[in-house]
Amino acid sequence: MIGDSVKKVQTGTREAVESRKAMEGILSAVCKVTLTMTDMQTAQEDQRRGVLQVSRAVEQMNQGTQQTAAMVEEVAATAESLSAQARELIQAVAAFKLADLDRRVTDPHVHQHSVTNDTSVAVSQAASGAALPLSNDEVVETITRAWHDEKPPMLGKTA
Repeated sequence: MIGDSVKKVQTGTREAVESRKAMEGILSAVCKVTLTMTDMQTAQEDQRRGVLQVSRAVEQMNQGTQQTAAMVEEVAATAESLSAQARELIQAVAAFKLADLDRRVTDPHVHQHSVTNDTSVAVSQAASGAALPLSNDEVVETITRAWHDEKPPMLGKTA
């Protein structure tokens, strides 16, 4: 009986050791799973942050694109406005014809007007075909009024 009891104790001890080893293996596996899950959570958080950064970058690029589009529209509107103003100026100046320095005028109605340094300019009214002398001030005033959609003064009439 004592021998039987010793064998049972030895068997129980062996089983206890084996159980302890099995429990340590299970504990080790649980720790590995926990570590793997922590790594996965960390990777998921890194990925989430990366997606947020990409999302912000795309949003900034979208804002930049919208700002660029708005500036392009503004530049196009400004260019159209400048083009219209240039057409108006061309129409205002089209009423005048400047003669060459060496031009000899044979029409007695055209008078030469000295501007500066022996430079003579004959200015004629294009609409009527009649050549009327204008001073520099009259030319500037006529262009200015035409620019502001006012009726130009009688060309060549000095008071």
